[in-house]
Amino acid sequence: MNRLVLFLLAISFAFAQGSPDIVVSQVYGGGGNAGAPLRNDFIELFNRGALPVNVTGWSVQYGSATGADWQVTPLSGTIEPRRYYLVQQAAGANTAATALPSPDATGTIAMSGTAAKVALVRTATALTGATPSEPDIVDLVGYGAASAFEKAPTPALSNTTAALRRANGCVDSDDNSADFQTGTPRPRNSGAEPLASCDASASEALPLKISEVQGPGAESPVTGRNVSTRGVVTGRKSNGFFLQSLAEDDDGNPQTSEGIFVFTSTAAPGTAQVGSVVQVTGTVTEFRPAADLGSPPLTEIVSPAVEGASSGRPLPAPVELGLVADLESLEGMRVTVPAVRVVGPTGGSVSEANATANSNGVFYAVEEGGVRPFTGPSGALGSRLLRIDTRALGTPALDVQTGDTARGLTGPLDFGFRAYTIDTETPPLILSPTRPASFVPRAQGEFAVASMNLQRLFDTENDPGTSDPVLTTDAYQRRLVRTARAIRESLGAPEIIGVVEVESLSVLQALAREAGNYQAYLAEGNDIGGIDVGVLVRNDRVMVQSFAQEGKEIRLDDQILNDRPPVLLRATVDGVPVVIVVNHLRSLINADSPVVARKRRAQAEFLRALLRRESAENLISLGDYNMDQFDPLMQTITTSGLLNLTNLLRPNEAYTYVFDGVTQALDHILVSPSALRYLTRYQIAHLNADYPESSRNDASGANRISDHDVPIAYFAAAPPPLRFTSIGHAASYVNGTVAPSQWLTVFTPGPITTATAAGRPARIVSSAAQQTTLVLPAQLSPGVQPLVLGGSTINVPVSAAAPGIFTLSGAGRGPGAILNQDLTVNGAANPAPRGTIIALYLTGLNGQQPTTVWIGSTRAQVTYSGPAPGLPEGIQQVNALVPAEAPTGSEVLVLVASGDEVGAAGVTVAIR
Repeated sequence: MNRLVLFLLAISFAFAQGSPDIVVSQVYGGGGNAGAPLRNDFIELFNRGALPVNVTGWSVQYGSATGADWQVTPLSGTIEPRRYYLVQQAAGANTAATALPSPDATGTIAMSGTAAKVALVRTATALTGATPSEPDIVDLVGYGAASAFEKAPTPALSNTTAALRRANGCVDSDDNSADFQTGTPRPRNSGAEPLASCDASASEALPLKISEVQGPGAESPVTGRNVSTRGVVTGRKSNGFFLQSLAEDDDGNPQTSEGIFVFTSTAAPGTAQVGSVVQVTGTVTEFRPAADLGSPPLTEIVSPAVEGASSGRPLPAPVELGLVADLESLEGMRVTVPAVRVVGPTGGSVSEANATANSNGVFYAVEEGGVRPFTGPSGALGSRLLRIDTRALGTPALDVQTGDTARGLTGPLDFGFRAYTIDTETPPLILSPTRPASFVPRAQGEFAVASMNLQRLFDTENDPGTSDPVLTTDAYQRRLVRTARAIRESLGAPEIIGVVEVESLSVLQALAREAGNYQAYLAEGNDIGGIDVGVLVRNDRVMVQSFAQEGKEIRLDDQILNDRPPVLLRATVDGVPVVIVVNHLRSLINADSPVVARKRRAQAEFLRALLRRESAENLISLGDYNMDQFDPLMQTITTSGLLNLTNLLRPNEAYTYVFDGVTQALDHILVSPSALRYLTRYQIAHLNADYPESSRNDASGANRISDHDVPIAYFAAAPPPLRFTSIGHAASYVNGTVAPSQWLTVFTPGPITTATAAGRPARIVSSAAQQTTLVLPAQLSPGVQPLVLGGSTINVPVSAAAPGIFTLSGAGRGPGAILNQDLTVNGAANPAPRGTIIALYLTGLNGQQPTTVWIGSTRAQVTYSGPAPGLPEGIQQVNALVPAEAPTGSEVLVLVASGDEVGAAGVTVAIR
């Protein structure tokens, strides 16, 4: 896992008395500061002994580095043997930082993030003097170069580092320079996993092979123990090195890794050069980032002593990842993958003031031939995701974009940000294919409505009362020029653009002038960061009747409900009256907390009420919803009667954001039934999320002007009749609509000879024992229409939108189109057992033969893929074996893929 470079703590105190079993095991004073991973300061205690200790009446006390006054936090309760005790202190202004685990005691002390002193005292009486010597002092820790107790100048802590007692709190020699090291804060409370034995941690090192240290599971069997092991150095990072077993030490067990990361905090010692054989003695620990304590761990050796034995040793041959299913068994080992396809572009850090970015050299990929991971109803789906770090071992940072191919990736297998990471030894070969345009030019008579998140478009002024960045004149102008170029050239100058994350009306007006022939509308909201919601309209095509903000003053208990209130614009485009609602809902930061979850729900309910009020009009709601199409809150919003156009796209198209290599849709366009009559097509222009952060540095470019892509809906006063469109999965996909003259496939109890839609005859293309395909009448009106098939009726939503598939069960009611092995219709009342075959029917996938099926997140064996016997040409049948480990339930997601093409989401199967 990547970590900040850490400094060894060199604080040294001499005490008149030895420490008892309870010690201060960790101190952190940067909580809530800029860049801090945690929201609060804290002091952690640890019971090194074998007996419980009652600390009721005790206290932890805090003093500035050279001050004589002490602040007191009382303690209570009992600390069990080899367990921790967490004392939470004051929070900083950075409320987006992660909260601490539940504290065992709480104080309000605002601790210094760099230099101060902390005491554990047997009473609650405040200490006196800068260098107290009261007999009730149990432990005393100073940190930072300005400490009054130091024997020599010492480095300070920072907002991202804590002072940690070595060996998980066990080491106590009364010399803080020897007992403590600096590192990422790792708060542990009384509920944290206890150490097996402190004696084992501090005792003579246990000689083990690397495989014995790693063990067969996710965590080491000797966590907290002092061990000694040997191996060859395979890679050096800024804070440690990778060590791999010599050939003679390999245990031959594929379940145990032969590699491990040795964490040195600062640069690895000179003895640990790549190719050197070294002996390492240190403490085994399981590292989890302080900002993500629920993450799987990385096994490390910390506080190491390193002795060199020889150099120039050939490195172990790398293991090819494609041959291994469980990457935990390769953690720390040298690995290789012949080729990967980039699915998440290179990241980096953005300088808002300069409108530039520095590359971090990290991108995400899947092995060649894999399916790009995407967000589905139950989480991320797709192929195994790899994180590639091109600069961790000192090689140059490479910038890549989605779709690139990288070849020749070899290096140690690291773990960071919940993803297995290859730290590349040499720069891989990057192949960039030619990419098609990211949008389709408008046809004659069409007009476009787009949604753009402009990612904090601010100006050069420092506005009082907001935490706005102040851009340089050059940076501000460059952002305007690049954004305007994207509007004109990449998006084809949409007639109406809903915008979010813009500082003010004057900024949006400046963008309108740069883009040319646009008028800007914006109303100031309530966001403390100064970002607002607005609209750009083309003067030559749009006639605006009114513009207003909605719900600015509404409160939820003691806080404003809408930080960025929605705006409503009434206008006419090519004679078509439209109502545009632009919204930017509360972010996903801390979305699981009750307070934030309640606010997000209240905002969704407010927006639903607003959309219901206007739903009889040609209503188009767009913006950054900060939720995907599967979120229950999105279902709350769409009960206003609007259709989310994102549901009409395939998963490999339906995204506006890429987070750690996984695509998701956060920006949407919703339309009312009346507006749906004018819809001709819908797409997302992928001009931002697939490009590296460093693209911002290209003044002549128009990519990565934001971190969000741009949804665009196209409308026409007289939309042309839709031509034949390929049928999606013939299964329980019930979110789409069908149009007049389009094909519709249903499952029926048996062959039928007559079919009518809204009383009009429907031409039957084919009808077999289980399935009927027909063509809907050209004269159908939009809305829900009855379809009568041989005496059974199913209601079909009809519109001018892309088609969906609606199914009829064997009983003539409800959805259910996947067939079980016995040819019965699959459904909640008739699930398929594990180990049996299910049959799916589909067309499309660019005419390619389907090759892969997932049932839930488990890949299924395909037993047949080809033309569907007895059905019209172009309809494919895919038979798949339900895996033994497939999830059970009545709504298990099924996905079918051929190459890069993935079938529509929303198809489910019942499994038992």
